[in-house]
Parts: sequence; structure tokens; C-alpha cells
Amino acid sequence: MRVELSTVYMKTWCDACKKDGYISPRGPRHSGTAENGRQHALSGDVNACDCNPPPVFQVVRAMSETIGDGDIARMSPAIARFSADDSADDAWHWIGFSLRDEGNCEGMRCAAHFADGSVEMGAFDAQNTVSFARPNGSPCTNVEILEDSNATAGSATEALLSAIFNRESQSDSVPTDARGML
Repeated sequence: MRVELSTVYMKTWCDACKKDGYISPRGPRHSGTAENGRQHALSGDVNACDCNPPPVFQVVRAMSETIGDGDIARMSPAIARFSADDSADDAWHWIGFSLRDEGNCEGMRCAAHFADGSVEMGAFDAQNTVSFARPNGSPCTNVEILEDSNATAGSATEALLSAIFNRESQSDSVPTDARGML
């Protein structure tokens, strides 16, 4: 069975506002296109409909693009633009993180610290990703995995964090002369 991949400007339906819309691109992307000649829709693109803020498009299939500083510098302005329009009012910012180790980290909580001083809490989903909407475009400076996380299965990251937290809590209750033995 052949499945058509979503591309930018593809027609959509919004259940929230009950209107037709389209996938509007956000962020830089490589110049490659799908079979219909349009660029692939990526997580973080938005559904242009009557909702404000617009719903953020989340890709279900595992496809990603990695864009580094050098890639952005080589892109033409038409490809590197950050919005479907050139309007600053239309810009939409988000940031997302993925854990790449084996296992399910669904439910693992984290705190993202941003340059504007704000802190947002999030939880990893079933695909081991978490994302934060950033309408003001403030960059993330630090992500902290929270100790009281409730991940559903034993991933390598979860096991490592659990071991670190358990060791730290044990060292608080062990006499000073025995700490070197842990």
C-alpha cells in the first residue's frame, strides 16, 4: 500500500474551528521536494485556519531534516525563510527534543529553560519527543530532566538518570568516610 506524505500547502481540516486550512511551513528546510513538487511537511509547521494560535502540525511518520549553521548560510533566502509569508506577525516559533535511545520514555518530565527567563514544563510522548511553543522566539538554554519522572518503560536514559538520582540520594544518608565506596 502506498501512502502519500504530507507536503506544505496541502489542504487540511481543522476539528477545532471546523474549517478547511492548509499546512503552512515554519522554519528553514532543505530544498528537496516530494513527488508533487512541494516540500515535505515537518513537525512544527502549522495548520493555517481560523484558530489563533494556529494548531502545530506533528508528523506521524519518522522523517526528519537536520539543518546546521552551515546549511542555513548556504540556503537561498527563498528556502531559508521562516514563514509562509514575509510577515513578522505570521511567524511561529517552537522547539522540540527527541531522545534517541531504545525504549519508551513516554511520561518522562522535563523543564526547558529559555533565554527570556521563562521555564516551561513538558513530558515526552510515545515517540520520545517533547516540544514547546515559543511565540516570542526565545531560544532554549537548558533542558532539565526531572527526578520525579513517570516514564512507562526502561530506556537507557531513564536507567542512567535513575542510577544517578539514587546514588545522590544514598550519598546524603551515608557517613562521610564511606562515600568513596559508593
